[in-house]
Amino acid sequence: MFWAAISGAQRLPSRADTAIRVNYTAFPGPDNLPTLISLFGNPKQLNEHLTATEAGFRKQLSDRLSFDSTAFFNQYRDLSSEEPGAARLEADPPPLHLLIPEYFANLLHGETHGIEMFGQCEIGQPMDA
Repeated sequence: MFWAAISGAQRLPSRADTAIRVNYTAFPGPDNLPTLISLFGNPKQLNEHLTATEAGFRKQLSDRLSFDSTAFFNQYRDLSSEEPGAARLEADPPPLHLLIPEYFANLLHGETHGIEMFGQCEIGQPMDA
């Protein structure tokens, strides 16, 4: 038997992806100005997309011998990334500090591909119930 499939999936942005602020670290910067690195959500964050394509072959060669193989290719688009923003001075929360922001974006993509094979051979006498 030959078979094939094309499937799709999406990951919706969570509230954290769109509206979070996480302060990673604070440290003394130039002239001992406090410096804060923060991650911000992006209200325009897109869905992440997957398109999965598979094709395979299955064969029952005998009552005791079978073979199965599958080839797959998956494409991932609009994956979540962290992108740097422009540094700026910020007064809230006090004291005045240098903010180095990072923002969620959808600038990553990727793919996976491969082949899987499986064979099964039963050896010996079948057991009677």
